[in-house]
Amino acid sequence: VLREATETARARAYEGVGATLADRRLTAFVLSLGAWIEQRGWRLDVPTEGLPTLSAPAIDLAATVLEHAYRRVLKAGRRMAHLDAEQRHQVRIRLKRLRYLVGAFRPLFGGPRVKRFGAMLSRLQDRFGQMNDAASTTSLMQRLTAASGDPALHRVAGIVAGWVCYDRVAEDPKLVADWRRFVDAKPFWS
Repeated sequence: VLREATETARARAYEGVGATLADRRLTAFVLSLGAWIEQRGWRLDVPTEGLPTLSAPAIDLAATVLEHAYRRVLKAGRRMAHLDAEQRHQVRIRLKRLRYLVGAFRPLFGGPRVKRFGAMLSRLQDRFGQMNDAASTTSLMQRLTAASGDPALHRVAGIVAGWVCYDRVAEDPKLVADWRRFVDAKPFWS
């Protein structure tokens, strides 16, 4: 019963994705982005006073960008144990951005500290991902059952929601512990 309901919802979602990919606006965006990259548009969009930043050593810019992203993650995650699902989702998004930046700038720094920091980010992002999956699953179960009067679907959705809730409660202390390790770690760029 649950598989049938989710397959129907997935088919509708894929239709929406197909329509988005077929939209002319997407094609126009991709072409304009390619032209901007080809013309080195980032140099044109920088105010004159910002041009020296583009000619500075890449490692200096990387450290500045990483520090800014790192501080945003720390700010969003203050009082981690007391954040609700939406606030934790915001931390997860900022953490993901930091992880991408670490990956992009990793060759500039090298060394075991970068590798350890990246592994810690990966583990923490996985924890946040589990929490986000739990919230998404609960929301999905609510959407699937909202339009259905089928008692079997409601029963199975309740079982899934209960399991997800149990898993979330069990994983929460691990997330908070990993968060504390992240906060206590010294960033490799400092």
